[in-house]
Amino acid sequence: MDSTEEKALKILSILSENNHESYIVGGFVRDKLLGIDNKDVDIEVHGIDADKLYSILERIEKPLTYGNSFGIYSLKGHNIDIALPRSEKCIGNKHTDFRIDVDPFIGYKKAAKRRDITINALMQDVLTDEILDYFHGLDDLKNKIIRHVDDESFVEDPLRVLRIAQFASRFECTVAEKTINLCRTMDLSSLSRERVEEELRKALLKGKKPSIFFDVLKEMNQLDYWFKEIKELEKIHQD
Repeated sequence: MDSTEEKALKILSILSENNHESYIVGGFVRDKLLGIDNKDVDIEVHGIDADKLYSILERIEKPLTYGNSFGIYSLKGHNIDIALPRSEKCIGNKHTDFRIDVDPFIGYKKAAKRRDITINALMQDVLTDEILDYFHGLDDLKNKIIRHVDDESFVEDPLRVLRIAQFASRFECTVAEKTINLCRTMDLSSLSRERVEEELRKALLKGKKPSIFFDVLKEMNQLDYWFKEIKELEKIHQD
């Protein structure tokens, strides 16, 4: 166990001793179940206000509060984010145009509902190994399917089209038909080059089969705006 995991376990233990429910969430849980190494740990803490959470974290070391307005804290030198549950609502066209409502008492299912895909919506209590799975993410992980969590919230962020494609590439998964159909309706033109590059980089550098990234985007009819050169190569014979 590396120092980051040890620190995360210490945080979870202290929170548990103070009768606060905390879970490791998102990609770390997914990758752990897949046997993939992941150094980034996300902890979600329920039923506690921001000031009390901060005071508990101070017992370990002074937390960084760069994401304080979103209920997110971190510890210097460790890839650990400690967050309060929150909901997000799109209020504009830019990726920054989201209203963030921090709510420590929102409940586990509503907290998980804001995630993009089911395999990222898993929550694990590492002290007991209990996994909360409200959207059948374990089944989708087993069957290698990428599926969105919620129709309404999914379409609010067009970056999720590219995230779906790069996850399919990284884990060699198929994408659920309903998710493909939703992605066909989304406009990617408001995305910044930096955000597109980040998802492309993950597909190329982390993907077991990077071509899946472009195959999925083709199926979604989403090559046209950001990957015109790839679109124009369709039906052209290659060496």
